Amino acid sequence: MLRAPLGLPGLLLLSASLPAALLGCSDLIAPDPYQGTIDSSGFDTAFGGPAKPPSWPNSVFPCLAPRRGLGGGTNGIDGQTWWYMGGLSASQLDLSNAADPSKALPPSVYQVTGCDGGEGKADAISRSNYDARVHNYLTDRQYPVVSYGSFPAQVGAAGEPTNVASYRPFHVVVPVALRDSVRSRMGCNDIKSERSLLERAGWSRETKTFPENAPYNLDLRIPSRDDIRAGRVTFRDWPMVSVATVLMKTPVANESCPFQSGSMAQYPKFPGDPNASFQFPQQHWLRGLLGGYIDGGDLPTTTDPAACADILRYPTGKSCMMTSECNAAANEICSSGRCQAPIPVCPQLNELFVDIGEVPLPTSATLSNPIPNATVSLPDPTAPMDPKKARTADILAIFSAVPSDPSYSPVCRLRFFDKKKVTCAASEPSDLVAPRPLCSAAELKAQPDALITKDSMGRPLPTYYVHCLFQKKTQ
Repeated sequence: MLRAPLGLPGLLLLSASLPAALLGCSDLIAPDPYQGTIDSSGFDTAFGGPAKPPSWPNSVFPCLAPRRGLGGGTNGIDGQTWWYMGGLSASQLDLSNAADPSKALPPSVYQVTGCDGGEGKADAISRSNYDARVHNYLTDRQYPVVSYGSFPAQVGAAGEPTNVASYRPFHVVVPVALRDSVRSRMGCNDIKSERSLLERAGWSRETKTFPENAPYNLDLRIPSRDDIRAGRVTFRDWPMVSVATVLMKTPVANESCPFQSGSMAQYPKFPGDPNASFQFPQQHWLRGLLGGYIDGGDLPTTTDPAACADILRYPTGKSCMMTSECNAAANEICSSGRCQAPIPVCPQLNELFVDIGEVPLPTSATLSNPIPNATVSLPDPTAPMDPKKARTADILAIFSAVPSDPSYSPVCRLRFFDKKKVTCAASEPSDLVAPRPLCSAAELKAQPDALITKDSMGRPLPTYYVHCLFQKKTQ
């Protein structure tokens, strides 16, 4: 099994260096011990766990390959690469957990700022002096710390991605800053667990509270439930993946997967090396363990009742006989004798168009993986049964917006069209087998007869969501 990108020698050397540093500066606050990496053997395959049939979306396990798509700009046919993280249910998009009052606050991540110097106030390990044979992580910055339930009344617990259908990749950001009085006594990545972070901020392990006048080293700004419901917080789209997962730079295996036979992949010289052919995930801390995540950046959200109502409603507890008895100003409706309100905050939605001939309509068994394949076999129309006259192509994945567009979101509403019924300004070269029209999202919307809105029985299609993270140049 592939190990974390950095090995045991680095751990031994780093651990051996800490006591000497601490002896030289008796007022230093001891850093949390490094306890290794998160065991990803229970992760769903989509997040770099063990290969299971079908081993989507890892086309060359354990390398996570990006997919090709189209979208962005005015013509909408610029090539893009994106990470396909599977389907999302409406309940996973309930960012504030409003639909179930018994639930804790949503998953959180502590964003720590203000550290000065390396771990244990030793010399910092940066990209310039990083050595993969010795070092396990950089210490010129403090990695995010993921919550896991030490303080559930105020900060929710983040789960590990054991099931793609229930995992919640969106985290509330809890700002944490080192106080000026302690900055000279703590280094970067000294904090490696939520419990340690809370106790440094004055939290009592015995009473599970923050006693007044308790000594503390950190300024901790925990948002209230009202802040979360009102959208006054930052949500980060940071799905956890195995820290050992290889993130390919291109979809071509022998270019970007170092385990492929005949691979020409260029190894990274340090985390985030822009000249490398692949990267390891970004890193964070959970329970003293080093974990990995794909950085999807800030999640754009909205508190528009109409937009959130299209995703999910929840019962307010008020009985009703008709909608007029509910709060119309809050976009409540009466359903089954109860007033139903929109969830208070929800993600903004992107649109992802796929061809019905290349991506079949999801079923109850495929909702968590509605686009199982990155490519499709296209037969020659003149010889549809001859496999020698077919070609393999990336599926037509057409986005309304990409990260450079103001309306971009990594939460995509899946929409279907029939490529046989569209006429677009651009197309694939005519000398290829089975050329296809290359439409923009705007062109598709302008041809409603080509859009598939009903199933084979004439019933309106339900709404399907897909988690689509666009690849960054440093990943």
